[in-house]
Amino acid sequence: MSSLPATLVRFESQLEQAVRRERSRRSRRRALRVAAVGAAAAAVALGVLSTLPGDEPSIVDRAAAAFAVGDDTILHFELVGRQTNPDGSVVGWRSQSWQERAAPFARRTIETRPGGVPAETAGVGSRTELYDARTDTIYVGEEEPAAAPPPPKLSPGPRPGTAVVTVTKWLLGPDQKPQARRERVVLGMAEAKRLVQRSAAAAEPEPAQPVEEPFRDEIQRLLRSGAAVDGRIRVRDREALRIVSRDGRTTYLVDAASYAPIELRTRGDGGGVTLSFRAYEELPRTAANKELLSLRAQHPTASVNRDPADYQAAQSRLFPHG
Repeated sequence: MSSLPATLVRFESQLEQAVRRERSRRSRRRALRVAAVGAAAAAVALGVLSTLPGDEPSIVDRAAAAFAVGDDTILHFELVGRQTNPDGSVVGWRSQSWQERAAPFARRTIETRPGGVPAETAGVGSRTELYDARTDTIYVGEEEPAAAPPPPKLSPGPRPGTAVVTVTKWLLGPDQKPQARRERVVLGMAEAKRLVQRSAAAAEPEPAQPVEEPFRDEIQRLLRSGAAVDGRIRVRDREALRIVSRDGRTTYLVDAASYAPIELRTRGDGGGVTLSFRAYEELPRTAANKELLSLRAQHPTASVNRDPADYQAAQSRLFPHG
């Protein structure tokens, strides 16, 4: 049975969960970075099929290498999406994006949703910008960082080898707003120091990372899962190789010569999604290419509106379905 008071046991449990979640998130991000840079090596290690003669990389290895993105580049892609629903209805969209793969990880995206109205956004750090072509206005929104809870404080305890730990707990008040309540408990010095260390680890700011698109995660998983090459087909006047998942539900088409992505097809119960790549390339981070990340560089005549209410209204107008 724990020697800690019940309120502190709950506090310590919450800290431990936060530390585990943080380490898990960082582990996944490190895995993604390793997969993006070393996708070909990972495919070899997993024994992917369709090896070419000699010691040359397999077809799947080559597709993984063509899909990988360097750290000091700008990833540019353009794709057309088509979703078939179980009731037979079809929804289409178009997306074009420029994403910086090194700090500060700026990005700009043009989304054309059903209805044909494009919505253009850009962001870096906590700032997001929306461009409304109808008013030639850039709306700026700043996301306020979440306030970190005050760390536990130590003071000498009533007996040698003990410490008084002051912790802050957040509770919802009658007005449904968070209110701080401070509690003091006496612990052994070793337990008190351990609690403070875990609190500091949980409060450590999360390092900035590039945003990974869902389709990139899907393709990377496919290429690491033992997918097999299943013949050739022609797609939009291009000779393509078919790479198919073990369960047959995911098909990735790559150019037969360059191994660049052409299409990603996934199917489920009664429906499916097809993503057709019109562009997928790495750009050097030159001054000219960095302007592709900026709404202000792309729309130099646009006025800039920093009013939070106007930003929210523009967001609802440009993204009515979220």
